[in-house]
Amino acid sequence: MVDVHGNVRDSRLSAQSVRRIVKRHCDRVGLDADHYSAHSLRAGLATSAAAGGAASLRIADHGRWRPLAVLQGYVGSAQALDHGTALRATGL
Repeated sequence: MVDVHGNVRDSRLSAQSVRRIVKRHCDRVGLDADHYSAHSLRAGLATSAAAGGAASLRIADHGRWRPLAVLQGYVGSAQALDHGTALRATGL
C-alpha cells in the first residue's frame, strides 16, 4: 500500500487515511468534498462490478463484505438500473 505521503508500506491504509485522501483529492479537482467519502468509493466499486456482471460472491470476497445483506443493497441498485437483465439471461 502507499500511504498519504507516497511511502510504500506493508500494511493497509486506515479508514481515516482513506477519508483524508478522498477529501484532499476532491478539493484538488474542485469537487465539494462534503459529497464524497471513502464509502462512496467502496459502494461505487460494488455497484459498478455488479453492473459489469461480476458475481456477488466475488464482489463480496474482494470487498470483504460481511454480512452479504449490505452488499446486496449495492448489487440490487445496479440491477435495478439494468431493466433487461432477466430477459437477456433467458437468451431473449
